[in-house]
Amino acid sequence: MVHGDGKRGTTASRALAAFEQGEVDVVLFGHSHRPFTARQAGVLIGNPGSPTDKRLNPLFSYGILTVDGATARFGLKFYLSRAV
Repeated sequence: MVHGDGKRGTTASRALAAFEQGEVDVVLFGHSHRPFTARQAGVLIGNPGSPTDKRLNPLFSYGILTVDGATARFGLKFYLSRAV
């Protein structure tokens, strides 16, 4: 898990680069507040977005990482209002 801030490339590419010296299966990052999930170079990457500050996104969001043995999944959940 890494914040993902910086000035070069995309937030996702900076997050992946933070772990390029190691052997990882999953990288979670933030910084941009933009919900995102993908696989790049065999690594599951995800950004949960934000449950409190959606910025330019139409919905608030959060992520759920599920690890079952050797399998990992990252799901995004979206909602309209942060009011409880």
